[in-house]
Amino acid sequence: MNEEKYIKDHVGKRTPFTVPDGYFDSVVDNVMKNLSPEVAPMKKMPTTLQRVRPYLYMAACLIVAVFTITIYFNDHTENVQMQQLAVQESSVSTEWEDDEDYAMDYVMLDNYDIYACLTNE
Repeated sequence: MNEEKYIKDHVGKRTPFTVPDGYFDSVVDNVMKNLSPEVAPMKKMPTTLQRVRPYLYMAACLIVAVFTITIYFNDHTENVQMQQLAVQESSVSTEWEDDEDYAMDYVMLDNYDIYACLTNE
């Protein structure tokens, strides 16, 4: 607090820094005159990579698209093959239907059926 009071007593409310009139109007021209030609900004020529970069992006997108489509159609054909195999297996499974019927009948026996089977034999 003492430092602030000391500064206000000696300086007051006036600003100690001043800029000459019209200084900022000509500052850009003065700086540009003092720059050497080597330091001045130059337009850079695009490198080969910068010129080829859009084509690389397009090629990468094309590769991803082809890869995705290939995977989709391979998966789709595998699903179709699996469905065809399932249909073929269902036609083959008719041989086992008799055994399945026998097993289902055996499982569904109750006590009365068991006693009947035992007394008949």
